[in-house]
Amino acid sequence: MVMKCMIEFKKDKYGFWRQSNPERFSYDESYKSNQRTTPEMSWCRLGFLASKISPDKMKCWKVCDIGSGNGVFANEASRFFKEGVKEYDLSGNSISKEELEITEWDLIFLTDVLEHFEDIDDLFKIHFRYAFISFPETPELND
Repeated sequence: MVMKCMIEFKKDKYGFWRQSNPERFSYDESYKSNQRTTPEMSWCRLGFLASKISPDKMKCWKVCDIGSGNGVFANEASRFFKEGVKEYDLSGNSISKEELEITEWDLIFLTDVLEHFEDIDDLFKIHFRYAFISFPETPELND
């Protein structure tokens, strides 16, 4: 099924809605500066997480924010996690892809980034115990 809004979407083999013919992003500083993550949004996510897993249990965890964008979430979350939060982002200023894939993470955050994966199977190259995943706005479609 292909749905049309202003942009054409179709479901992939995993059931994710993806753009049919997406334009390539240039993940540079101008892209990064358009990110809208705020401290308030960050603490809303952290509060939800803390309601599910004891903060005392998590405070010494190895944590990575994948698709860290403007860095606001990682900065705020670093106050929550004793060892801080590593950032991985294609726009630079982050750990390497190699470090991302060889590190044994206790927790990874993927907030509004799944649509940027060209191959969602790349997610399974990352070693983690827990993943906090949120989805970006998606078209409301019936299939």
